Amino acid sequence: MQKNFKIFLANLEEFIAGFFLILLIVLTSANVILRLVSGKSLPWAEELSYASYAWVVFVGASAAFKRKGHSSIDLLVQLFPKKMEKGVAVLTTVVEMTAIAGIAYLAVNLSAAAVTKLTPILHISYTYVDLSVVFGFFMMLLHCIKQIYNIFKYEDYNSRPLYASLINIDPVQDMTDEITASQGKEGQ
Repeated sequence: MQKNFKIFLANLEEFIAGFFLILLIVLTSANVILRLVSGKSLPWAEELSYASYAWVVFVGASAAFKRKGHSSIDLLVQLFPKKMEKGVAVLTTVVEMTAIAGIAYLAVNLSAAAVTKLTPILHISYTYVDLSVVFGFFMMLLHCIKQIYNIFKYEDYNSRPLYASLINIDPVQDMTDEITASQGKEGQ
């Protein structure tokens, strides 16, 4: 039970983005099939698909950020002597945090301003769509804070999973290792 909860927490963004991705695929596919069969579509499905897409994009971006899946140029950090690498890593993370905090601030304002703006068919506040940006960038801020902690705490901060010290699991990597191992056995 406790391990499953830890796995859930370690992959919270992946679960949220995955849920909305499944919802997006189901709604879009159902709408396409319905349009082919009957010539009519479900207008409300397009609204939910739009909202789902926002959640997939921004929460998925945070999940990728957590797993260091975004493109980055580590060459700058590696150009400095070993003694300065941590300082440069902290500086680049602080610059990231500043940009992320600025976007999060703007997202909160956008979300607050959208309270009275409703979707045309379902009459759902656009705040629920805009909260995906707030949630995604807030999670990225938390990941930056944890990254700075890891920089000071661990020598191998750049190669270890971000939350390895708290949760001590990386299920996605564990699954990848199992698949790679089973493919290696099949090839022999």
